[in-house]
Amino acid sequence: VGAMAFYYFRGRIGGFAILLAFLWLELEVVNAAVSLQGGSSTVNQCKCPCVPGIPGRNGFNGFPGHPGRDGWKGEKGNVGATGVKGERGEQGVQRRKWKQCSWNKASSATSGIIQTCTFHKQTSQSALHVTFNGNMKIYCPGSGPCCRRYFFTFNGAECSHPAPLEGMVYHHHPTGNNQHHLHYFQEIEGYCDTINAGIVDVTLNIGVCRGGYRNSGQVQTGWNTYVRLMIEEVD
Repeated sequence: VGAMAFYYFRGRIGGFAILLAFLWLELEVVNAAVSLQGGSSTVNQCKCPCVPGIPGRNGFNGFPGHPGRDGWKGEKGNVGATGVKGERGEQGVQRRKWKQCSWNKASSATSGIIQTCTFHKQTSQSALHVTFNGNMKIYCPGSGPCCRRYFFTFNGAECSHPAPLEGMVYHHHPTGNNQHHLHYFQEIEGYCDTINAGIVDVTLNIGVCRGGYRNSGQVQTGWNTYVRLMIEEVD
């Protein structure tokens, strides 16, 4: 009887011990789960190593933000380096500088000034191209030839280079019958390149012919038509 009782109680104690072991293991599992959730267990305060969870999914993109405010004005920068010299441009077009004076009044002067036309010359390196056209008449009431010389002056002086600008009218009948009133269209033209820049008085004059012809006769310049004096500045 005693031996049987011993074996009986030993079996009961062994089964109870196994039950306690399962309960202790279950408590450990509960404590581990609580630790993973960031909590604590009132049953067992022992800590165990954490196990990483599964990475979460990416979130949605946020809405665009408002534009930022203007920044402060910056300081003035340093002067940049000098650029490369550009190529020479094409030759420009120069406008022609010219003037025309005209009148419709006949002159019977045999010496002195016929007409003056003022011109503004732009540069001293240029030349003046001068042209006069109109009708002229010389009449010899007596015997012998008659002659008058027309010439240009620039500010009171004749052109020195390349040559004076001049023309003449002459009349002589070999039989001595010089009483002819003949009007002829005449033109005097030329260039002068020794004139300084500035205001220039271009004057048509009349005077004595070269060669000793002193008889002036009766002269008329610009009868019954317009007379023109044209001035042009050229390179």
